[in-house]
Amino acid sequence: MKMKPEENSKQQNQGELFRNRLDQILDPRHPLY
Repeated sequence: MKMKPEENSKQQNQGELFRNRLDQILDPRHPLY
C-alpha cells in the first residue's frame, strides 16, 4: 500500500520525536536528570 506524502512525513516526524525523547532519556546531561 502506497502512503500519501503527508502521512509519510507525519510518521517520520513521530519517529523523530520518539528518537529525541529516547536520546533525552538516555542522555545523562539532560536537564531532567
